[in-house]
Amino acid sequence: IDEAFAQVPSRSGHHNSGLLGSIRAREPKGDNELIKLSTPIKQYINFTSEPSSMERSHFARGTSCPALTVSKGAMDDSEIKLVLESHAQNGLVTICGTDSSPEFQELIANYACNLKQFGMCPLIWSLDEATHQKLLGGNIGNVPIGSIYSDKLMLQQDSSMQSSFKANQFKESGSDAYMAAVAFKPLVMREVLRLGFDLLWLDIDVALASDPRPWLAKHPQATVAISMNYPNPMVNSGVVYARTGGSGTLPLFTAWAEKAIRHECKAINCGDQEMFQQFMEDGCNMQQVSHIDQTEMQYAVRQKLTCNLTKGSLPVVLDSLSPRMFCDGRSGNMIKARLAPVVTYHANYGKPRPGVKKQQLSKMHITGLGSMWKLDGRGNCPH
Repeated sequence: IDEAFAQVPSRSGHHNSGLLGSIRAREPKGDNELIKLSTPIKQYINFTSEPSSMERSHFARGTSCPALTVSKGAMDDSEIKLVLESHAQNGLVTICGTDSSPEFQELIANYACNLKQFGMCPLIWSLDEATHQKLLGGNIGNVPIGSIYSDKLMLQQDSSMQSSFKANQFKESGSDAYMAAVAFKPLVMREVLRLGFDLLWLDIDVALASDPRPWLAKHPQATVAISMNYPNPMVNSGVVYARTGGSGTLPLFTAWAEKAIRHECKAINCGDQEMFQQFMEDGCNMQQVSHIDQTEMQYAVRQKLTCNLTKGSLPVVLDSLSPRMFCDGRSGNMIKARLAPVVTYHANYGKPRPGVKKQQLSKMHITGLGSMWKLDGRGNCPH
């Protein structure tokens, strides 16, 4: 591991063969210690203790997941809110949005199995009516999965995007159909927040090593907490946590959604997270979190920002989550080094073709938990 980190340049520009040792030496002494970085608006946030049993109990579900009878077609706000209320725990909704092409059907089933092992009720915002009907009919996996479907989100995108988005088809990276799919993400997040719920978004290719909710609840001051695209100095929207309490929360997500559906560029590097990064840098003066900062921080880097939004200048507190704990496809060395408890693993960075994400999840083994691909040979959840 030290040898791998030797390739990472230090702030002075020189390579540091003992970087991992220096990381261990910098571990904080107290819980929730704040360490100022060189940029005044950035701070390290370090939580040295795992959530207590009491903190975890806030998200314990005493009953089974809800089995609601909902419309098999497009739903209105009142019906959507009813489903969100039934799945919320302490006002927090955990959700993902996806369609159900053959590869993604397996990913949906694995996602549901991951959530079930930690007492979480899987809920999907279906991007098309076909996916919605499959989920309501119990035709994906053996774990009950809630579904929401609203055609108004697609109608907010331009006509070329609408016509390109086909149910049950793989979305080639950079294509109009792919761009329409990635724009759905901030649209869905905005809708959940608009209807009055805190949000935990987990991408369909995110697997859980522990329940992320008690960890994220440790910092209620944050407007939004988001994972990183390690080692790149940009955010990754695979894990997004937002609270409705802040005055800047809904305006921020509304601005992100509006930027995403404008489709100012159409390529694999013009997705929702790139739009968020650009908006936060231009409109909020967000500082990039370098790969050095990402390697050295234990839990998160916090930035207290002022964002220029349609409702005026509003305060936003952004927490960029550590890839030690909220890991991505290139965090393998940190996972093996066990620098911090692993919470989530995101199977990104793979080649954009069917089957790759399943392969990545199958190969990623977390100590004590085994593979992040939880389905058995028959495609069922054994939990």
